[in-house]
Amino acid sequence: LVCLSHAQALLSVVTICDHSNNNGPSQCALGVNMLQDGGTVSNCVFRNMTLTTSGHAGTALRIRRPGAHVTCCVISNITTHANTEKGGAIALEADSLIDNCLVSDCNNDTWTSPTSGHGTKDAPGAIYQTSGTIANCTIVNCKAPRVAVIKTLGGELRDCILWNNRRYNENYAESEAIGTGEGMKSEKWLNVWADIAKDGAVWKATNDVAMAFVDLANGNYRLTINSVAKDSGDRRLKSGICTVDLDGSPRRVAPRIDAGCYEEPNGPGLKLMVR
Repeated sequence: LVCLSHAQALLSVVTICDHSNNNGPSQCALGVNMLQDGGTVSNCVFRNMTLTTSGHAGTALRIRRPGAHVTCCVISNITTHANTEKGGAIALEADSLIDNCLVSDCNNDTWTSPTSGHGTKDAPGAIYQTSGTIANCTIVNCKAPRVAVIKTLGGELRDCILWNNRRYNENYAESEAIGTGEGMKSEKWLNVWADIAKDGAVWKATNDVAMAFVDLANGNYRLTINSVAKDSGDRRLKSGICTVDLDGSPRRVAPRIDAGCYEEPNGPGLKLMVR
């Protein structure tokens, strides 16, 4: 639908929604394709997209060149039927940056049996990554036969929250819903939180009570002051990461940033007392 082909290209405050494609050009996303070095997508919404054409990578967003920046976007209700292991809502295939985004309710149902398909047993629901950095994102309620969140062959995942993402083929371990691939290394997954435990996992496992979202049941994934993910991140933002969260609020309100796409606004140790 949109192709950014210039280093200074900017797409901002745009909603792309209610779109499906059965016969579109191969390898193109339905939302935004970033085809040249650079370019920025900010404060955009991608929702209600369905892809059925084989050979695609990234239903809502595909980044194929370095230096691109996607920030403060909401990507939700993306369904991928395409017969490709690179399926999912987002394909990050270059040394680029995605930060402060909410990715929710993305589904990939391209695989049906262990002996059929074109590598599609690993087709992710949310993200296919070979390079680049995904930082301060919240990824929730995604589904796939095996890998609900991310298939990673390289790159970095940092200060992210992965919640209520599930595989629906029970031949695989529940923990494989979080991710697969050689990119899952402890030095590359930094301060990543999830609600699925696994021995030796490269993420931190916890539960609903400890994560303490404002209103998990109704889709409010902001953190309360008591969340274990509050002030759990780095002491400084990685170069290039947006200095505000998805709400537009400052990231630096404490010595350490919070995980996820929202920054809890109170500083460290502040409590509300009612007398």
